[in-house]
Amino acid sequence: MARCARARPGGSFPRRPQSARASQGVGGGVTLEALAFRVDAGAVSGTGHAMRCLALAEAWQDRGNEAVFLMADSLPAFDDRLKQEGMRSVKIASRPGTPEDARESARAAKSSKSQWIVLDGYHFDAAYQETLKAAGLSVLALDDYGHASKYAADIVLNQNLHARATLYRDRASTTRLLLGTRYALLRREFRKHPHSRQGDRTPRPKVEEILLTVGGVNRDRVTSVLLRGLGKVDGRSFKVTIVPGMGQEASSDLETVAKEVKLQVRIIGDARNMADLMAKADLALAGAGTTVWELAYMGVPSVLAVLADNQRDVAESLDWKGLARNLGPSEALTPEAVAQAVRPLLDDPTRRAEIAKRARELVDGDGVDRVLRELSLPVLQLRPVREEDARRIWEWSNEPGTRAASFSSDPVPWEEHVRWFRGKLADPHCRFYMASDAVGRPIGQIRFDLVSAEAEVSVSLDVEFRGRGYGAALIRLACQKLFDESAVRTIHAYLKEANEASARAFLDAGFEDRGSKTVRGQRARHFALVTEVGR
Repeated sequence: MARCARARPGGSFPRRPQSARASQGVGGGVTLEALAFRVDAGAVSGTGHAMRCLALAEAWQDRGNEAVFLMADSLPAFDDRLKQEGMRSVKIASRPGTPEDARESARAAKSSKSQWIVLDGYHFDAAYQETLKAAGLSVLALDDYGHASKYAADIVLNQNLHARATLYRDRASTTRLLLGTRYALLRREFRKHPHSRQGDRTPRPKVEEILLTVGGVNRDRVTSVLLRGLGKVDGRSFKVTIVPGMGQEASSDLETVAKEVKLQVRIIGDARNMADLMAKADLALAGAGTTVWELAYMGVPSVLAVLADNQRDVAESLDWKGLARNLGPSEALTPEAVAQAVRPLLDDPTRRAEIAKRARELVDGDGVDRVLRELSLPVLQLRPVREEDARRIWEWSNEPGTRAASFSSDPVPWEEHVRWFRGKLADPHCRFYMASDAVGRPIGQIRFDLVSAEAEVSVSLDVEFRGRGYGAALIRLACQKLFDESAVRTIHAYLKEANEASARAFLDAGFEDRGSKTVRGQRARHFALVTEVGR
């Protein structure tokens, strides 16, 4: 039995008109038209955090809502970008990450009529999150490596390939984890670019265009090493386009190096068309920050340099999967190492095509829609099923839609249900949970039957909560709990082939479609969710 909420596909998040006011959201929660972002974009911190927030802000704004950036530090170029997008920016006077900052940001978010505040920065720790929660705000925390000792946020988003639940073991019981590249945040220019809809592109026999883009404090030194490395590849006629970063002009030293290497080099100081530049590139040399997911989506094979500690896992995971070449820490980088990494890719279009294809499969461009859909859902809570839940679960089980989705469509007699229910409560290999919303209303149940390191899941929802995305949220929350608290590494779901609503919910919760098989004498679709060892 798996009667779930109908999960909307990525592009169907409802758009509200510009004149929308605060209103009752799904599940009785309040939906406000403003979304606040607490993020900085300074010369030291760089613009990576701010640019991925901008991706979410663009999608939010495209639905007729307002995005408000709360910033203690911001480059003029990013301020200009916000103005061009028609987004407001509020200056935060307090020192970033302090209790004063948290209180000031909470006041600013409330003043802007925001219910949700998005945090992106490694100085927003557990105490900071708790202050925002105490002010009545819902918190979405963007993260890369589990920097906080504890997480009080309603949602933690880690869009990286290496993301795993063990990074967030110390978190609130209601915290939802959005992990992996299916939640990669891409800006509008990438999601709407014609190249992104053309599928796998045929690589040129030889590399003709190379994009070189790094950020961070030592960008000029790293860029110079990368460029000198390309200059050591003899007998090549490729062109190199260098993008130093938002609002950054090339230094005189970099211009000198560009003249030294025997290549055609152009430097674009403040590129506003990164998607176009990536679409033209046959190969990219880049820092292992948020740019890697843009390159993956655009199908550009990449050679990556680690510019900061938080990028190490990104580069290593992509290299380990064969999806990029990892040059290692930038401080130890040499031109010879760059040339050695690049040479094998230059004249091997088959290898470049395979890398690009596999990288493109990682990022489908629907990450922002998935995240925004999560913001429309209230907090879910799980508790173990109790004896007094028997009648409610029996009523859910006998609801006509649930029976139609079950492998046995006959109504379940009360006496038979009681025997089954008590057996499940006594079974040490069964994990059985009731789910409720923030005000305690029961919304559904989910059950796992365990066999060694595997489990089979069954879920059903109250009729009132179907068709709103609750199914995927419940499945994901409960599966995370099971992985955290047991030795289970694989969870299986079996659905009747006509049960499209549940299929979408399981897919949206991260399950993989493994095709059809015979279950209980009927053809069924098989879905599976696998966690890594140590996750």
